[in-house]
Amino acid sequence: MGGLCVLMPNRNHGAYLPISIGALGKQTPRPDKIIVIDDASTDDSLEVLARLAKAHPNLEVHENPERLGVVGTQNRLIDLADGEYIYFASADDMVLPGFFRTGLDLLRANPSAALFSGLTAYIGPAGNLQGLMPLPTPCDRACFLSPQKCRRLLYEHNVWFHGSSCLIRRDRVPAQKLNPELDFLADNFFWQEIILRHGAVFAPVPCACYRRQGGSYSGGALRDTGKISAVLSLVRESMQQRPELFSRPYVEAYQKSLRLGFVSECVWSDQVNTEQKARVIAQLVPGLGPAARLAVNAGLSGPRPMSYLLLLALRLRSGLLNAGFLKRKFREIPRKKKGLQSIREVWEALPAQDEF
Repeated sequence: MGGLCVLMPNRNHGAYLPISIGALGKQTPRPDKIIVIDDASTDDSLEVLARLAKAHPNLEVHENPERLGVVGTQNRLIDLADGEYIYFASADDMVLPGFFRTGLDLLRANPSAALFSGLTAYIGPAGNLQGLMPLPTPCDRACFLSPQKCRRLLYEHNVWFHGSSCLIRRDRVPAQKLNPELDFLADNFFWQEIILRHGAVFAPVPCACYRRQGGSYSGGALRDTGKISAVLSLVRESMQQRPELFSRPYVEAYQKSLRLGFVSECVWSDQVNTEQKARVIAQLVPGLGPAARLAVNAGLSGPRPMSYLLLLALRLRSGLLNAGFLKRKFREIPRKKKGLQSIREVWEALPAQDEF
Protein backbone atom coordinates (compact mmCIF):
# COMPACT_ATOMS: atom_id res chain seq x y z
CA MET A 1 0.00 0.00 0.00
CA GLY A 2 0.99 3.64 -0.24
CA GLY A 3 1.98 5.63 -3.28
CA LEU A 4 0.15 6.51 -6.46
CA CYS A 5 -1.80 4.31 -8.87
CA VAL A 6 -2.65 5.62 -12.36
CA LEU A 7 -5.87 4.34 -13.94
CA MET A 8 -6.24 4.63 -17.73
CA PRO A 9 -9.11 3.42 -19.90
CA ASN A 10 -8.24 3.08 -23.57
CA ARG A 11 -10.18 2.58 -26.76
CA ASN A 12 -8.50 3.07 -30.12
CA HIS A 13 -5.85 5.52 -28.91
CA GLY A 14 -2.86 3.42 -29.91
CA ALA A 15 -1.30 6.41 -31.67
CA TYR A 16 -1.26 8.46 -28.44
CA LEU A 17 -0.36 5.78 -25.90
CA PRO A 18 3.46 6.21 -26.23
CA ILE A 19 3.01 9.93 -25.44
CA SER A 20 0.54 9.56 -22.54
CA ILE A 21 2.36 6.66 -20.87
CA GLY A 22 5.78 8.12 -21.66
CA ALA A 23 4.84 11.37 -19.91
CA LEU A 24 3.58 9.42 -16.89
CA GLY A 25 6.92 7.59 -16.73
CA LYS A 26 8.79 10.90 -16.58
CA GLN A 27 6.88 12.16 -13.53
CA THR A 28 8.72 12.61 -10.24
CA PRO A 29 7.83 10.58 -8.30
CA ARG A 30 6.93 7.92 -10.81
CA PRO A 31 3.60 6.22 -10.21
CA ASP A 32 3.88 2.91 -8.38
CA LYS A 33 1.54 1.35 -10.90
CA ILE A 34 -0.08 2.29 -14.23
CA ILE A 35 -3.14 0.15 -14.91
CA VAL A 36 -4.55 0.29 -18.44
CA ILE A 37 -7.76 -1.45 -19.46
CA ASP A 38 -8.31 -1.72 -23.18
CA ASP A 39 -12.00 -1.42 -23.99
CA ALA A 40 -12.28 -3.64 -27.09
CA SER A 41 -10.04 -1.49 -29.30
CA THR A 42 -10.07 -2.14 -33.03
CA ASP A 43 -6.73 -0.45 -33.71
CA ASP A 44 -3.23 -1.61 -32.71
CA SER A 45 -3.59 -0.49 -29.07
CA LEU A 46 -2.84 -3.92 -27.58
CA GLU A 47 0.34 -4.31 -29.64
CA VAL A 48 1.44 -0.81 -28.61
CA LEU A 49 0.72 -1.57 -24.95
CA ALA A 50 2.69 -4.82 -25.14
CA ARG A 51 5.72 -2.90 -26.42
CA LEU A 52 5.33 -0.18 -23.78
CA ALA A 53 5.10 -2.76 -20.99
CA LYS A 54 8.65 -3.86 -21.78
CA ALA A 55 9.93 -0.31 -21.17
CA HIS A 56 7.66 0.42 -18.18
CA PRO A 57 7.79 -2.34 -15.55
CA ASN A 58 5.02 -0.62 -13.56
CA LEU A 59 2.58 -0.89 -16.50
CA GLU A 60 -0.20 -3.46 -16.06
CA VAL A 61 -2.50 -4.17 -19.02
CA HIS A 62 -5.99 -5.68 -18.90
CA GLU A 63 -8.68 -6.21 -21.52
CA ASN A 64 -12.43 -5.93 -21.22
CA PRO A 65 -14.08 -9.14 -22.47
CA GLU A 66 -16.69 -6.90 -24.08
CA ARG A 67 -16.98 -3.16 -24.52
CA LEU A 68 -17.96 -1.43 -21.25
CA GLY A 69 -17.64 2.20 -22.27
CA VAL A 70 -15.59 4.88 -20.50
CA VAL A 71 -17.48 4.91 -17.19
CA GLY A 72 -17.80 1.15 -16.92
CA THR A 73 -14.09 0.80 -17.59
CA GLN A 74 -13.24 3.48 -15.01
CA ASN A 75 -15.25 1.59 -12.38
CA ARG A 76 -13.41 -1.62 -13.18
CA LEU A 77 -10.13 0.27 -12.86
CA ILE A 78 -11.14 1.50 -9.40
CA ASP A 79 -11.70 -2.13 -8.37
CA LEU A 80 -8.18 -3.00 -9.56
CA ALA A 81 -6.48 0.00 -7.92
CA ASP A 82 -4.29 -0.02 -4.86
CA GLY A 83 -2.18 2.67 -3.26
CA GLU A 84 -3.17 5.68 -1.24
CA TYR A 85 -3.75 8.00 -4.21
CA ILE A 86 -5.19 7.50 -7.69
CA TYR A 87 -5.08 9.44 -10.94
CA PHE A 88 -7.55 8.95 -13.78
CA ALA A 89 -5.51 9.35 -16.95
CA SER A 90 -6.88 9.64 -20.48
CA ALA A 91 -5.08 7.67 -23.14
CA ASP A 92 -4.91 10.66 -25.50
CA ASP A 93 -3.95 13.34 -22.94
CA MET A 94 -0.58 14.13 -21.38
CA VAL A 95 0.62 15.05 -17.90
CA LEU A 96 3.13 17.87 -17.42
CA PRO A 97 6.33 17.85 -15.32
CA GLY A 98 5.84 18.53 -11.62
CA PHE A 99 2.16 17.52 -11.50
CA PHE A 100 2.47 14.48 -9.24
CA ARG A 101 5.04 16.07 -6.91
CA THR A 102 2.94 19.20 -6.38
CA GLY A 103 -0.32 17.29 -5.94
CA LEU A 104 1.02 14.64 -3.59
CA ASP A 105 2.88 17.18 -1.43
CA LEU A 106 -0.29 19.27 -1.01
CA LEU A 107 -2.50 16.27 -0.25
CA ARG A 108 -0.05 15.00 2.35
CA ALA A 109 0.16 18.46 3.93
CA ASN A 110 -3.66 18.67 4.07
CA PRO A 111 -4.86 15.22 5.19
CA SER A 112 -8.53 16.18 5.30
CA ALA A 113 -8.56 17.15 1.60
CA ALA A 114 -9.71 14.43 -0.80
CA LEU A 115 -8.72 15.99 -4.14
CA PHE A 116 -5.91 18.03 -5.65
CA SER A 117 -6.38 20.01 -8.85
CA GLY A 118 -4.30 22.40 -10.93
CA LEU A 119 -4.30 24.08 -14.33
CA THR A 120 -5.10 22.28 -17.59
CA ALA A 121 -3.86 23.23 -21.05
CA TYR A 122 -5.55 22.56 -24.38
CA ILE A 123 -3.59 20.78 -27.11
CA GLY A 124 -4.75 19.95 -30.62
CA PRO A 125 -4.90 16.52 -32.31
CA ALA A 126 -1.32 16.97 -33.53
CA GLY A 127 -0.08 17.97 -30.07
CA ASN A 128 0.17 21.72 -30.63
CA LEU A 129 -0.45 23.95 -27.61
CA GLN A 130 -3.76 25.80 -27.98
CA GLY A 131 -4.04 27.63 -24.68
CA LEU A 132 -5.36 27.43 -21.14
CA MET A 133 -8.62 25.64 -20.36
CA PRO A 134 -10.96 28.50 -19.31
CA LEU A 135 -11.82 27.36 -15.81
CA PRO A 136 -12.00 29.56 -12.69
CA THR A 137 -8.85 29.92 -10.58
CA PRO A 138 -10.00 29.83 -6.94
CA CYS A 139 -6.77 31.22 -5.44
CA ASP A 140 -3.51 32.94 -6.40
CA ARG A 141 -1.31 30.37 -4.68
CA ALA A 142 -1.62 26.84 -3.30
CA CYS A 143 -4.60 26.68 -0.94
CA PHE A 144 -6.88 24.37 1.04
CA LEU A 145 -10.60 24.59 0.24
CA SER A 146 -12.92 23.35 2.99
CA PRO A 147 -16.19 21.62 2.01
CA GLN A 148 -17.99 24.88 2.87
CA LYS A 149 -15.61 26.90 0.68
CA CYS A 150 -16.03 24.35 -2.14
CA ARG A 151 -19.80 24.70 -1.89
CA ARG A 152 -19.59 28.48 -2.20
CA LEU A 153 -17.10 28.34 -5.07
CA LEU A 154 -19.24 25.85 -6.98
CA TYR A 155 -22.27 28.07 -6.60
CA GLU A 156 -20.43 31.23 -7.66
CA HIS A 157 -18.09 29.83 -10.32
CA ASN A 158 -19.16 26.27 -11.17
CA VAL A 159 -16.31 23.73 -11.34
CA TRP A 160 -12.70 24.94 -11.34
CA PHE A 161 -11.14 21.51 -12.02
CA HIS A 162 -10.81 19.08 -14.91
CA GLY A 163 -10.25 15.36 -14.38
CA SER A 164 -6.99 15.37 -16.34
CA SER A 165 -5.43 17.57 -13.60
CA CYS A 166 -6.84 15.87 -10.49
CA LEU A 167 -5.38 13.47 -7.93
CA ILE A 168 -7.62 11.89 -5.28
CA ARG A 169 -7.28 9.83 -2.13
CA ARG A 170 -8.46 6.33 -2.93
CA ASP A 171 -10.22 5.87 0.42
CA ARG A 172 -12.47 8.88 -0.34
CA VAL A 173 -13.93 7.31 -3.49
CA PRO A 174 -17.68 6.81 -2.91
CA ALA A 175 -18.75 3.17 -2.54
CA GLN A 176 -21.00 3.46 -5.60
CA LYS A 177 -18.07 4.80 -7.69
CA LEU A 178 -19.08 6.56 -10.92
CA ASN A 179 -22.69 6.37 -12.08
CA PRO A 180 -22.78 5.00 -15.67
CA GLU A 181 -26.22 6.54 -16.20
CA LEU A 182 -24.65 10.01 -15.97
CA ASP A 183 -22.53 9.16 -19.00
CA PHE A 184 -20.29 12.08 -20.06
CA LEU A 185 -21.07 13.94 -16.80
CA ALA A 186 -20.34 10.98 -14.50
CA ASP A 187 -16.83 12.16 -13.60
CA ASN A 188 -17.95 15.77 -13.08
CA PHE A 189 -20.58 14.64 -10.57
CA PHE A 190 -18.06 12.23 -8.98
CA TRP A 191 -15.52 15.02 -8.34
CA GLN A 192 -18.17 17.33 -6.90
CA GLU A 193 -19.49 14.73 -4.47
CA ILE A 194 -15.98 14.04 -3.20
CA ILE A 195 -14.97 17.67 -2.57
CA LEU A 196 -18.32 18.60 -0.98
CA ARG A 197 -17.82 15.80 1.55
CA HIS A 198 -14.10 16.21 2.22
CA GLY A 199 -12.69 19.44 0.77
CA ALA A 200 -9.87 19.92 -1.74
CA VAL A 201 -6.52 21.56 -2.40
CA PHE A 202 -5.63 23.63 -5.45
CA ALA A 203 -2.47 25.10 -6.93
CA PRO A 204 -2.36 27.43 -9.97
CA VAL A 205 0.37 25.39 -11.68
CA PRO A 206 0.31 23.54 -15.03
CA CYS A 207 -0.55 19.88 -14.51
CA ALA A 208 -1.85 18.29 -17.70
CA CYS A 209 -2.84 18.75 -21.33
CA TYR A 210 -6.30 17.87 -22.61
CA ARG A 211 -6.34 16.94 -26.28
CA ARG A 212 -9.22 18.58 -28.15
CA GLN A 213 -10.48 16.62 -31.12
CA GLY A 214 -13.77 16.14 -32.90
CA GLY A 215 -14.34 12.62 -31.61
CA SER A 216 -13.97 13.49 -27.92
CA TYR A 217 -16.20 11.71 -25.43
CA SER A 218 -18.22 14.72 -24.20
CA GLY A 219 -17.95 16.53 -27.52
CA GLY A 220 -19.77 13.68 -29.23
CA ALA A 221 -22.87 14.53 -27.21
CA LEU A 222 -23.33 17.68 -29.32
CA ARG A 223 -24.66 15.47 -32.07
CA ASP A 224 -27.39 14.14 -29.78
CA THR A 225 -29.19 16.92 -27.92
CA GLY A 226 -31.82 14.45 -26.73
CA LYS A 227 -29.07 12.59 -24.91
CA ILE A 228 -27.79 15.82 -23.38
CA SER A 229 -31.24 16.65 -22.01
CA ALA A 230 -31.71 13.12 -20.66
CA VAL A 231 -28.33 13.16 -18.87
CA LEU A 232 -29.02 16.63 -17.44
CA SER A 233 -32.30 15.34 -16.00
CA LEU A 234 -30.48 12.39 -14.39
CA VAL A 235 -27.86 14.75 -12.92
CA ARG A 236 -30.65 16.87 -11.44
CA GLU A 237 -32.25 13.79 -9.87
CA SER A 238 -28.92 12.58 -8.46
CA MET A 239 -28.24 15.97 -6.88
CA GLN A 240 -31.75 16.22 -5.46
CA GLN A 241 -31.19 12.86 -3.77
CA ARG A 242 -28.26 14.43 -1.86
CA PRO A 243 -29.72 17.65 -0.41
CA GLU A 244 -27.03 17.70 2.29
CA LEU A 245 -24.50 18.34 -0.51
CA PHE A 246 -26.42 20.11 -3.27
CA SER A 247 -28.77 22.96 -2.37
CA ARG A 248 -31.80 23.65 -4.55
CA PRO A 249 -30.40 27.02 -5.80
CA TYR A 250 -27.14 25.34 -6.76
CA VAL A 251 -28.89 22.51 -8.63
CA GLU A 252 -30.80 25.05 -10.72
CA ALA A 253 -27.74 27.24 -11.35
CA TYR A 254 -25.68 24.17 -12.27
CA GLN A 255 -28.30 23.03 -14.77
CA LYS A 256 -28.29 26.44 -16.47
CA SER A 257 -24.50 26.56 -16.45
CA LEU A 258 -24.22 23.10 -18.01
CA ARG A 259 -26.66 24.01 -20.76
CA LEU A 260 -24.73 27.20 -21.52
CA GLY A 261 -21.50 25.21 -21.45
CA PHE A 262 -22.77 22.88 -24.15
CA VAL A 263 -24.09 25.86 -26.12
CA SER A 264 -20.67 27.52 -25.93
CA GLU A 265 -18.91 24.32 -27.03
CA CYS A 266 -21.38 24.04 -29.89
CA VAL A 267 -20.93 27.67 -31.00
CA TRP A 268 -17.14 27.31 -31.25
CA SER A 269 -17.16 23.76 -32.69
CA ASP A 270 -16.00 23.25 -36.27
CA GLN A 271 -17.66 19.81 -36.26
CA VAL A 272 -21.21 21.22 -36.29
CA ASN A 273 -22.72 23.37 -39.08
CA THR A 274 -24.74 26.56 -38.50
CA GLU A 275 -28.11 24.86 -38.89
CA GLN A 276 -27.17 22.15 -36.37
CA LYS A 277 -25.86 24.79 -33.98
CA ALA A 278 -29.17 26.66 -34.11
CA ARG A 279 -31.02 23.40 -33.37
CA VAL A 280 -28.78 22.64 -30.37
CA ILE A 281 -29.31 26.14 -28.93
CA ALA A 282 -33.09 25.92 -29.40
CA GLN A 283 -33.16 22.61 -27.52
CA LEU A 284 -30.83 23.61 -24.70
CA VAL A 285 -32.21 27.13 -24.17
CA PRO A 286 -35.98 26.57 -24.12
CA GLY A 287 -38.50 29.31 -24.71
CA LEU A 288 -36.74 31.18 -27.50
CA GLY A 289 -39.31 33.07 -29.58
CA PRO A 290 -39.06 33.83 -33.32
CA ALA A 291 -37.16 37.10 -32.78
CA ALA A 292 -34.67 35.40 -30.45
CA ARG A 293 -34.13 32.60 -32.97
CA LEU A 294 -33.40 35.13 -35.68
CA ALA A 295 -30.86 36.77 -33.37
CA VAL A 296 -29.28 33.37 -32.72
CA ASN A 297 -28.93 32.71 -36.46
CA ALA A 298 -27.40 36.18 -36.96
CA GLY A 299 -24.92 35.55 -34.16
CA LEU A 300 -23.93 32.17 -35.57
CA SER A 301 -23.51 33.32 -39.16
CA GLY A 302 -21.80 36.64 -38.39
CA PRO A 303 -18.14 37.40 -37.56
CA ARG A 304 -16.55 36.02 -34.40
CA PRO A 305 -17.44 39.03 -32.17
CA MET A 306 -21.11 38.31 -32.92
CA SER A 307 -20.72 34.84 -31.43
CA TYR A 308 -19.32 36.37 -28.22
CA LEU A 309 -22.31 38.73 -28.05
CA LEU A 310 -24.67 35.81 -28.64
CA LEU A 311 -23.22 33.86 -25.73
CA LEU A 312 -23.40 36.91 -23.45
CA ALA A 313 -27.04 37.46 -24.44
CA LEU A 314 -27.90 33.82 -23.71
CA ARG A 315 -26.16 34.03 -20.34
CA LEU A 316 -28.10 37.22 -19.52
CA ARG A 317 -31.35 35.54 -20.53
CA SER A 318 -30.56 32.59 -18.23
CA GLY A 319 -30.00 34.91 -15.28
CA LEU A 320 -26.31 34.03 -15.00
CA LEU A 321 -24.95 37.37 -16.21
CA ASN A 322 -24.92 39.85 -13.32
CA ALA A 323 -22.60 42.21 -11.49
CA GLY A 324 -21.14 39.39 -9.41
CA PHE A 325 -20.33 37.35 -12.51
CA LEU A 326 -18.63 40.31 -14.22
CA LYS A 327 -16.65 41.16 -11.09
CA ARG A 328 -15.39 37.59 -10.82
CA LYS A 329 -14.47 37.56 -14.51
CA PHE A 330 -12.43 40.77 -14.22
CA ARG A 331 -10.72 39.40 -11.10
CA GLU A 332 -9.79 36.29 -13.10
CA ILE A 333 -7.98 38.20 -15.87
CA PRO A 334 -4.54 38.51 -14.18
CA ARG A 335 -4.78 34.94 -12.89
CA LYS A 336 -5.52 33.69 -16.41
CA LYS A 337 -2.58 35.62 -17.84
CA LYS A 338 -0.25 34.24 -15.20
CA GLY A 339 -1.56 30.70 -15.73
CA LEU A 340 -1.16 30.91 -19.50
CA GLN A 341 2.38 32.23 -19.13
CA SER A 342 3.32 29.39 -16.76
CA ILE A 343 1.91 26.80 -19.18
CA ARG A 344 3.87 28.30 -22.07
CA GLU A 345 7.08 28.17 -20.03
CA VAL A 346 6.54 24.51 -19.12
CA TRP A 347 5.57 23.69 -22.70
CA GLU A 348 8.66 25.29 -24.20
CA ALA A 349 10.88 23.20 -21.91
CA LEU A 350 9.27 19.89 -22.94
CA PRO A 351 11.05 17.44 -25.24
CA ALA A 352 9.46 16.67 -28.59
CA GLN A 353 6.45 14.37 -28.14
CA ASP A 354 8.07 11.61 -30.16
CA GLU A 355 10.83 11.49 -27.51
CA PHE A 356 8.50 10.39 -24.67
